[in-house]
Amino acid sequence: MFDIVIPIWKMKTKYLQTCLESLKAQTYADFKCFIVDGTPKDWEHYDKQMKMLQPYLNDNRFRYKRHKNKERPFVSEAMNQGAELGSNPFIQFLGGDDFFYSHHLSTMKEKIEKEPQPEKVGAYFCMVQKNQKRILDFGEFKVGQVNTYVMNHYLIHPFLSDELQPYFHSGNPILMNGGVFNRKAFEEVGGFDEDLVVAEDTDLVMKIIQSGYLTRWFPYIGAYLRVGQHQTTVDGDAPFDKASEFMRCGDIYNKRYADFILYHQPIDKASETLSSALGDSKSEGFYESVWGFTNPKYKHLSRRMVPEKEAFFVLNTEDEVKLFMEGDIVL
Repeated sequence: MFDIVIPIWKMKTKYLQTCLESLKAQTYADFKCFIVDGTPKDWEHYDKQMKMLQPYLNDNRFRYKRHKNKERPFVSEAMNQGAELGSNPFIQFLGGDDFFYSHHLSTMKEKIEKEPQPEKVGAYFCMVQKNQKRILDFGEFKVGQVNTYVMNHYLIHPFLSDELQPYFHSGNPILMNGGVFNRKAFEEVGGFDEDLVVAEDTDLVMKIIQSGYLTRWFPYIGAYLRVGQHQTTVDGDAPFDKASEFMRCGDIYNKRYADFILYHQPIDKASETLSSALGDSKSEGFYESVWGFTNPKYKHLSRRMVPEKEAFFVLNTEDEVKLFMEGDIVL
């Protein structure tokens, strides 16, 4: 039922192994996994990673492919390549440093099969959990703090009219490890724009919606998002100049969807845009609410901390600080 595409580039071996183990642990086993690797073969950990992968590749549900573009192994190309390798009706994209909870595929299957208009739905999303680390400096010692968050910015989604969906998705982050795409819709829009190295995920969803498909959201936590310093979009290494590429892709996205990105407009202009799109009159409070939930200034409202999962670690040396920041802490 599901094709799962995992694009990797110099991925930490222990993270990737955790990711793959989460697939083997799924209570619903009808899936194919396609690992698309753009890592140069002279990478210092390449041989170790290949050795780790071998047992998984003995399982016929897992396949490994080298990225077709060795000079510029962009993630959008890798995800398209992986999607082309499969044929299942639903496609999911999973970061090699993220993972699924064991119930994810079975729960998603159950939800999809209850959809009354499956031919009209292009993408389904579930909730995603993530951890966030920070260092508290007390002079003689430091404390590492770990907080767990449930990303709940989709809570408003069930209350949106069809006309509002592009405004919502253009202004909210797409958590790809919680998204499942209808293959038919994915292929109709040509998959990911391979010219984009960032915003390619939101661009995909926007293309699907503008093609006439709807999206759905299910209130369960199915995936884990690992946020760390090694990530390309944070401080991690990348096979391209990040500053110039991110700016270039951001400009492309902003021009492409200028009419939908409400927080780029003053509130009165955004109200006019929404009033025109909806074709009926709403209260000023309604327009302000829609403008607000797509605005980055309200980002703190789009996640919920889980207090019982908060943890602290006393760090007495710089080595302990480094170990804390680089370590695999999942609560």
